Amino acid sequence: VNEVAMLGGTHKVKIVSDADTAIYTTIIVEVYAPVESVVVRPNTFQAALGDNILDLVTPSVHIFPNDATNKEFSLLIPSEASDAIVDNVAVASGEYEILVVSLDNIEYTQQITVIITEITAPESIDVDINTNAYDVLRKQVTVIPVNEAGETYTITPADEESRLAFVDEIAVKNGTFRLVVTAVLNPKVTAVVTVNVS
Repeated sequence: VNEVAMLGGTHKVKIVSDADTAIYTTIIVEVYAPVESVVVRPNTFQAALGDNILDLVTPSVHIFPNDATNKEFSLLIPSEASDAIVDNVAVASGEYEILVVSLDNIEYTQQITVIITEITAPESIDVDINTNAYDVLRKQVTVIPVNEAGETYTITPADEESRLAFVDEIAVKNGTFRLVVTAVLNPKVTAVVTVNVS
């Protein structure tokens, strides 16, 4: 030890007598290492309704120094986001600024952006054969938020049978098929729509 600071954590220290080196004892020393910074990389997160924001953010949170004694942190949800993120769960769409806060010292924070995406689409639509089923669906879909380019979603067939039922978006077969609406900003946010063609 020799008056040199040790790394944070639990350490065994052997104390030896100056008069007789055969006389010694070993003690356990707990060294407290305070948090010096909170870094979140990346600092923008895409979420879906129902996602636990703390679980989503945790892999990207880095507490320094590496040997800090208390590396626990929490989320501070400001009032403007409190209706959208309740008990760390995304319940409403939109873009929100929140803070990751060290529990060791609440002065150490990192602001992050959480974008919660929501798709509103019908469960099913009815279209006539030789009709552009994609256009019929587009009139009934909304995605929040919209990206900077104005693109909000894509529509793709759910399976091979559905792919063959539409040519250039036109329904060419009678039957029941499925189309998938996928958010551009967050591709894990989808809605499956049943298309009844007659």
